[in-house]
Amino acid sequence: MVASQRHDTRVRARRAAALMGVWCGVVVASQAAYAQDTMDFEPDEVARDVQSAEPDPVSPAIGDDQSELRAIYGDDPLFGTKLQMERHMGVYLVRYPQRDETEQIAIKRRQVEAQVWVSIGSRSRDELVCRAVRWLVFGRTRWALGARGIFSDYQDVRSVSLVFTNVRLRDGRRGRVKKKVHTYLELTLTRRDFERLDTEALKEALEEDDAKCAALARRTMSRLRFDDRYFNAFKADR
Repeated sequence: MVASQRHDTRVRARRAAALMGVWCGVVVASQAAYAQDTMDFEPDEVARDVQSAEPDPVSPAIGDDQSELRAIYGDDPLFGTKLQMERHMGVYLVRYPQRDETEQIAIKRRQVEAQVWVSIGSRSRDELVCRAVRWLVFGRTRWALGARGIFSDYQDVRSVSLVFTNVRLRDGRRGRVKKKVHTYLELTLTRRDFERLDTEALKEALEEDDAKCAALARRTMSRLRFDDRYFNAFKADR
């Protein structure tokens, strides 16, 4: 009787040991699988995953408050589309009312036009042309895409134009202020010409010399119009 009890005790002990071994094996296997899943991540990457994702940067003139842009576009049914195009171009860096109401995106017959006030100041003709080329093709800011973003998002768009204006204010009668807006530069790039554009060569020209960049722009842009008469008269008045 005693021998039988001792035998049963040894059997139960062996079974418990076997079950403990299986459980430990499962735990070790689970730990190994977890380590394999996380071993490819650096600590900084794990921290970034835990933190809330930051929104994509946009022009400081746009931000998250769209109410000020309503003062420019009003109840335009294409407000959302124009807002996205503004972000692609990145040319508007001041808020209304510092931003003139003439500075806006226009869409007509699948043609997009961005009009922006750029003072001539002491800049040369070639410098202004190169500035327009850079903003149109590559965007004004580091997060802007320029014409590429518009052509990519809106397949029906046939061309993108950038227009530089000069806004001059003068006192009118009875203390009123009259504003004179003059367009002195128009730069247009069609989808077809954009697809054929050698952007690397253009980047090199932009970095090297304004004269070289302006000469290349005249050969590669779909349309380039510069009002020399107005430019010369402006310089003469200074």
